[in-house]
Amino acid sequence: MKKFIFAMFMVMSLVATSQVSFQKNQFISLGNSLDNTMVATDDMDGDGQLEVVAMYLSNDTMCLGIYKINADSNLTTKTKFTIKTGIYSSLAMRNFITLNANPDTRPDIAYVHGDSVTILYQKSNGTFSLDSSLTMYSGLSVDGIAKGDFDNDGLDDFVTCNWNTTHITHYHHTLSGSGFYKTHIPAVQAGYNQIKVADVNGDGWDDILFLAGQSMESGVYVKINDNGVFTTTPGMYLYLINQITAQTGITNSVAFGNFLGTGQKFFLSPLSYPNNSVFFNTIGQSDQVVSLPPFGKSTTVADYNNDGIDELAVLTSQSGERLMVIEFSSTGTPTINAFPQQMSGNYSSMDQSIVSGDIIGNDQKIDIITISNDFNGGITIWKNDLVTTEIETQNSLDGIFIYPNPTSDYITISGIDTKDIYQIVMTDSSGRIVLEQQYQGKIDIRKFPKGIYCVKVNSDKKYFSKKIVVQ
Repeated sequence: MKKFIFAMFMVMSLVATSQVSFQKNQFISLGNSLDNTMVATDDMDGDGQLEVVAMYLSNDTMCLGIYKINADSNLTTKTKFTIKTGIYSSLAMRNFITLNANPDTRPDIAYVHGDSVTILYQKSNGTFSLDSSLTMYSGLSVDGIAKGDFDNDGLDDFVTCNWNTTHITHYHHTLSGSGFYKTHIPAVQAGYNQIKVADVNGDGWDDILFLAGQSMESGVYVKINDNGVFTTTPGMYLYLINQITAQTGITNSVAFGNFLGTGQKFFLSPLSYPNNSVFFNTIGQSDQVVSLPPFGKSTTVADYNNDGIDELAVLTSQSGERLMVIEFSSTGTPTINAFPQQMSGNYSSMDQSIVSGDIIGNDQKIDIITISNDFNGGITIWKNDLVTTEIETQNSLDGIFIYPNPTSDYITISGIDTKDIYQIVMTDSSGRIVLEQQYQGKIDIRKFPKGIYCVKVNSDKKYFSKKIVVQ
C-alpha cells in the first residue's frame, strides 16, 4: 500500500481571488538537440507529492527523467534514466502516460512509438525495466494515448488513436499474463496526437474524445461508454464540427472542462484557421465561437484560482513565446492572461507539452509545467501565485470534519448545517474536477483511483476545502 504524507489537514474558510497568477519558478535544462519532448505528473514514489515526469529524445538516446520539485531550485531532485539508444525521432515515442500497469501499486509508464505500445515497469528501487515481450501492436503509426478506468474496476486501462487505421484501440487491464488485452473500436480516421478521456455525459463512466484530422470529416468525436461497453458502430459517434468547410482549417486540439461555471461540461476545440475556438456542450451541439490566439496541440485544464470554474492553459507563440491561461465568463467571453517571461528552449512550433499539478508544496494550488525542445531545451516550472485570504465567519469552522480520512469507499462531512445547500467540488492532484454534486449525506468515492484529492465545500454562507486520501 502506498504511503501518503501531507501537511494540510485543517479546514479553511477562504475567498479566492478571481485572477490567475503564475511566476516562472525554475528551469531544468535537458541539453541541446532535443526532440519529441513531452511531460506528465504523477506521484511516482508514493510519498503523497507529485513529481514531474519527462520523456525526450536527446541526439539518438531516448531518456526518462523524474523530478521532485522544490520551491528552492537548488533542492530539486533530478533522476535520469536511459531507455534506449541508437534511435531517431521517427522511431521515438510519440506520447506517453503514467499508469498502474501491474498489481504492485507503483506507477509505470506506457509510451507509443511506431506501431507499438511499450510499458516501462517501475521496480521497487525506483528504476525502470523494459520487457520487450509486452510490446503490443495496435496498428500503424500509433499517435495518441490516454488512460481511464473504462469498466469501473479500479484498474487503469488505456486507449490509443492510430494514424493509419480507422479504429481506436482499447487496452483492458487484466492483472494477469501480459497485463492487458485489446479490442478495437471502429472510428473515422483519427489523426494528430489527440485522444482524451472524460466522463462526458456525467453517468460515472469514462468516455473517449478524439480528433479526426483528415478530409471533410475533420473534427472532434465522442465515443460514449455504455456501462463498460463501447458500441461497435461508427455511426454512434457524435460528429461535432459540422461547420468545417474547405476554407476552414481543421481542428488541432481539444480540451474538456467546466469553463462556463454552469456545472455542465463543455468541449473547447480550436480551429487552425481562422483563429477561433468552438464551445460544444455535452450532447455535441455547437454553443458558440470565441476568438483566441492560435495555440498548439497540447492543452491543460484546471481550476487554478479555486473559484469552482475551470481555466484553460496553453502555449502560444503569438507576440513572442509565452504561457497563456484563459478564463471564461458565463457567456464564454475569454480573458487572456499572458505570462511572457523568457522561456528557455524552442516553443515556436507550439507543438510542445504542457500539464498541470500541485507539484510545489502540496498547497492546494495547481502549478503548470511546460517542456521545450531544440536549443537549450528543458522543463519550465510555473508556480501558482494565487493569493487567498482567510476570513473568519460568524460560525466557527473548528467543528467541521471530513471523515474517514484516509478512506476507500465513502466520506461524510460533519459540523455543517444540513438545512443549507452545499455544493461539493472534488479535484484530483492535477486540478481536474472529478466530482460535482450537492451534499446529501455521503459522498461515494469508490470509483476514484488511489491518490490525494481536494474536497471543496461551498454554500452561500461559507467556503472551505480539505485534502483527503483515497487508498
